[in-house]
Amino acid sequence: MSDKSLLFLKAFLENVAPDKKDLLLSFLSPSMVNKLSSLSVLPCDPSSLFLSNEKVMETIHPSWFIPALKMLKSQDLNYFSSCFTEEQYSYLSKHLSLERLPLPSFAKGFLFQILLKKMDGKEIFPIECLPSSSLNELLSLSFHQLDELIELLSMHDLSVEVKKIINPNILKQLDKYLSKEQKSYLKSLLQKKEPLFFGKFNLDKWNGDADSLKKMLLSRGLNRLAKAFSRENPVLIWYMIHHLEKELGQTFKKLVSDVEPEMKEVLLSQVMNLVPRLKGEYPR
Repeated sequence: MSDKSLLFLKAFLENVAPDKKDLLLSFLSPSMVNKLSSLSVLPCDPSSLFLSNEKVMETIHPSWFIPALKMLKSQDLNYFSSCFTEEQYSYLSKHLSLERLPLPSFAKGFLFQILLKKMDGKEIFPIECLPSSSLNELLSLSFHQLDELIELLSMHDLSVEVKKIINPNILKQLDKYLSKEQKSYLKSLLQKKEPLFFGKFNLDKWNGDADSLKKMLLSRGLNRLAKAFSRENPVLIWYMIHHLEKELGQTFKKLVSDVEPEMKEVLLSQVMNLVPRLKGEYPR
């Protein structure tokens, strides 16, 4: 049984009389009962939200829709483009020739379902029913904020490496290419010892190119983010994969793995401490 099916079954069983619930559970294998008992109680009934796809659409990075959109005729493409937020539309406009056409809400809801079906090929679990987790908040970040989060997380790795750099030219290049926010956060990290280290950055082999530095930062930050999702609900992990740009999401999926609870706690703290900063809830 899939993870989504288990969550739906859990929600169903929570809403039947205790005697009927016990009877239904008796038909399941002990391992299945154990899986169900380990799941958190959902904050709502997912069966009542099958048509509530707008929040799902807003959460998914537009790069995931490009293959399906490229198969549409020009007129149809313009209708579908009305389903996207301004941030999604701006991204898609760089890859496709688009012109928004006005659509009533019921029509958008119908197109939402078509797009989601083309992307995933199956029913998508309602975002409102995700089991409780502090990481759920990351889905409310814009795509740009999520990229910022990943790059800031990489400063933890860079803070270990910078202390060992003796070549002044490398330090000058870093100062040139790091953003004001990255330098500010890095400075704060240099004042304390980093509790986790995932191996050398190899900046001594860096060619001084801005794009190659960005790739290194994304790789390190993405690794920390993925490890913070250790033992999280598979549906939340699915959402996070698709909240990222497609290539990053596919890499993130490979990087998610079980880590020791102590490491998970540190990484979770590093991730969540950055969220208020990104949302502007305190001065940067």
